[in-house]
Amino acid sequence: MAEHPLYDTPYGKVTQFERKLAEAGLDTSMIDAINKKRGLAKAWVEDLRQRLNPTSVASTTLTSGRFDRYKPHLLAIEDQLNLLEVMDANTLGGQIKQSGWFEGVDTASDHVQSVDDLEILYVEFGSIEGNIEAYWRLIKANQPRNWRYDGLKTDAEHLRLGPNARQYEPGIHRIHINLAAHWESEDGRSVLQVRERPATSDKFLAHAETLAAYGLHDELLRQQDGVNLPYDDLAGYEATVSGNDPWTNVPYLNWNRNDRKVNLNANWAENVNNNWAAPVVWDCSFG
Repeated sequence: MAEHPLYDTPYGKVTQFERKLAEAGLDTSMIDAINKKRGLAKAWVEDLRQRLNPTSVASTTLTSGRFDRYKPHLLAIEDQLNLLEVMDANTLGGQIKQSGWFEGVDTASDHVQSVDDLEILYVEFGSIEGNIEAYWRLIKANQPRNWRYDGLKTDAEHLRLGPNARQYEPGIHRIHINLAAHWESEDGRSVLQVRERPATSDKFLAHAETLAAYGLHDELLRQQDGVNLPYDDLAGYEATVSGNDPWTNVPYLNWNRNDRKVNLNANWAENVNNNWAAPVVWDCSFG
């Protein structure tokens, strides 16, 4: 059996590593926990890998085939445009067409679609409230059983973009989204913890982009189970819900397999969950 690369590390480097961990606060109880708790060491290493190279986790997942089963449900950009034109006419009253946003949309692409690297057409309708309302209508059009928390208000006093969310000019944008980003299926994480992680210059926490992705991929949404395909926090948003401290909530989207129903709800950003992702987005030019 081949030796693990760690075993070939010079003794001096191992000693220096141990000293650094001790200086950072690692103690005996933490060492015992890592030895005993399943998945803790893996989560620690994956978090470190993402901090050192934010694209590495997504790249590893992409090549692992973890989400290959969902590829039949993913649409090419040209097919997304065709569907969006139909949904705009049937559900949005031609709002996108009347704004002239369909003109000149480039659909040429050789990108291989995947849940963790999905190229989508994202329509920015001009406001937070306008985005939520439009995309919820598109989602409802293909999900007859749906529920929306009436305490989740979309006006400026109750919903805003966080500092690591991307802002867009009105119109259609081609972007990439990782619908499984920040999914820690072993020990979980909170949205607050996700937001505290170092930001990158090219990737942003998703807000309405997640709704856009699932609005165009209704069958993919119905595959959500929180085990093989995570539910999604819209971590790019900060929400205020009546009765709670201001800006301590976050919207989320999930499919309830028991009720066969899609839900748009809100939760406390500090809650720790192990079956939720916090999608991230980036421009096509970053690849």
